[in-house]
Amino acid sequence: MRSLWIVLAFVTEYLVTFSVEASCPNLFVHHNASCYLFVNRGMSWQRAQQHCHSLGAHLATVTTSEENAFLVGYLKQQQAIFFGYDLWLGASDSLLDKTWRWVADDNSLVTYSDWSPGQPDGSYQGLERCLEYEAQYDLHWNDDECEDHDFFICERPFNPPTPPLLPHVG
Repeated sequence: MRSLWIVLAFVTEYLVTFSVEASCPNLFVHHNASCYLFVNRGMSWQRAQQHCHSLGAHLATVTTSEENAFLVGYLKQQQAIFFGYDLWLGASDSLLDKTWRWVADDNSLVTYSDWSPGQPDGSYQGLERCLEYEAQYDLHWNDDECEDHDFFICERPFNPPTPPLLPHVG
């Protein structure tokens, strides 16, 4: 019985200690099942996507109104940094079929959207193929030329580490 209590005390202490360490990488912000990095450096859409990949992430995919409200709310709270800047998200209609797809999810269709009125319009000679939060439209969605230099949001899954298996006590 005494050895059972020692093992139980060890397991309890270990799991509590371990769970405290579960977090997003440095500078990423945790929300629900994702970690987000808000990057205040302008890059083309493709370069932003490459930068996110170098961090084990991708340009953010926004699949619900709740997720969209979180991201927009965060940007508005940080307006000293992000006010007046457009930010890339991870969708495009690069197939030129006017169908918007999330590039990080095997080109799954964009089913939730928060387009600004009249958007997407593919204007500027039909070259606007990449999705952004548009500052001028109060951070509603806009299609823009992919070579513009926008700030951007990276996203990666929040995967709390799993505690390793405990040694067999016998």
